[in-house]
Amino acid sequence: MKSFLPKIMIKQSNEKAQTFWLGFSFGIAGASVIIYFLGTKKGRKSLQDIINFSEHLEDNLKKIIKNQDKTTLNSKKDNKIIPSIEKISLILGEIKRISNSTVLHQS
Repeated sequence: MKSFLPKIMIKQSNEKAQTFWLGFSFGIAGASVIIYFLGTKKGRKSLQDIINFSEHLEDNLKKIIKNQDKTTLNSKKDNKIIPSIEKISLILGEIKRISNSTVLHQS
């Protein structure tokens, strides 16, 4: 029985060390992100863009869906099938375009 106890204690101490370093790593990563967003001009600009986009997310998504519906209708009329990857790239392009236009209009 005595030989079994030290193995359990070693296993528990290894788990504690692993969770410590995992938590420490996440803490450093989180602190780095916060310092970037709040400590640099470029980070504050990026954070402001994210906030502006998220404030108008519902309107932006409605515009994206409306434009995507038009694109889908046009492609059905032309009997063209747009692959999923192309649809995704179209949606991402719309998101970028709309987010840039909302940022420019508010500046």
